[in-house]
Amino acid sequence: MEDRLRVLTVTSPPHMPLMFWIANCFCLLLGCARETPTAIAYRCGESCFLTDVISIPGERWALAGSTGSLGESDLLLLIVESDGTPVLTRSYDYRMIDDLSSIVRLPDGGFLLAGTTSDSVFVNSIILLRTDSLGNPLSTRLWSEMSYQHIGRIIPVSDGYIVIGAAGFLMDTEALLIKLSLDFSLQWSRILHVGRNSWIRDGLTVVDEGVLIVAGSRGSDGQEAFAACLDSSGSIRWLTPLDAVYSSTGQAIQPAGDESWIVLAGVSPPGNHDLFLQKIGSDGSVEQSLQFGASSLIEFSKVLIGLPDGLLIAGNRFNASQTESSVLLAGFDDDLALMWQREYKPGRYASIEGGCMAPDGSLALAGNVSMPTDVFPKGAGLLIITDDVKYLPEEIVEIQLVTEYSILEID
Repeated sequence: MEDRLRVLTVTSPPHMPLMFWIANCFCLLLGCARETPTAIAYRCGESCFLTDVISIPGERWALAGSTGSLGESDLLLLIVESDGTPVLTRSYDYRMIDDLSSIVRLPDGGFLLAGTTSDSVFVNSIILLRTDSLGNPLSTRLWSEMSYQHIGRIIPVSDGYIVIGAAGFLMDTEALLIKLSLDFSLQWSRILHVGRNSWIRDGLTVVDEGVLIVAGSRGSDGQEAFAACLDSSGSIRWLTPLDAVYSSTGQAIQPAGDESWIVLAGVSPPGNHDLFLQKIGSDGSVEQSLQFGASSLIEFSKVLIGLPDGLLIAGNRFNASQTESSVLLAGFDDDLALMWQREYKPGRYASIEGGCMAPDGSLALAGNVSMPTDVFPKGAGLLIITDDVKYLPEEIVEIQLVTEYSILEID
């Protein structure tokens, strides 16, 4: 496959006034925090879709996603300042049938991106792209276990990286893990036979050396969430299901003290849409199960983030006709008691796909948003950032739009 790199240089849109930057400078000089979250839409090509975000040194965020026409997107790397100002944007010419992608930062300052590439809607491969700190491609690796693969996340572990997702097509998928060494050579791959239409979606962590926790869903409609503990070779030690769940994600939380536990979240099938939270001990035992009505909480949970005193869940809520959606956030304490919730509607359709909390406590949520004039439900990449999750206001007043790009193609 011929690799072609496109360098997209971002300029500030003309409607972002000079006084906006002057006000920010005064705010920094006075030492005040940016309590109002910044919502920014990034548009390049026919569509832009952001699915993963990580914190990197220099108080910046690095995001993975896709850009281009629907069904033929390019893999996207976007680096922005802490306030969302674009620093570097690069797209890589791989035909991505789906838009899911993930990113991790490498010890040398470069990045490892994962996506899918295909010449057919029925056959695809996972592509692993290693770049330097400026996004210049250093090496690529194509991998396929079955005719079709789906990406969940890349998770760094002590001796390499694990790519999680699914292999298979439509309603006949199997949970998938790929283990890469530190030099990116393939160590092993595993298909977890945990049920039809199974998918490891998120939430893998190292409980202790070589022991992993993964979370996903399985069933004819993904109707059961599960958490599984795996040894260093990918074999299952234990599996804990969560019944009647339509979509799921998971995240390991390390509270104060020596106790280690996992929270698994999901929502019930269409027609009910209650949010489920289940606290699971490190041995797989269920310690606590809670259920909340969707009239006040999240309809589709996509992101779980551990907080110093609890956890944050981010997701989406659709209206009855599913023609509009909003972003929902909810904070829980260590006992899974609901502490606060927020709902934002930055556009006609908005969703959150990935999130990250930086070491300084700032939060970034990545997804997509469409404006009233957009024909398709996904139009621009969405980034919501705030200095402190404790100061989230009731609403987002304004969304900034970045639209101006100059493209340099390098064969």
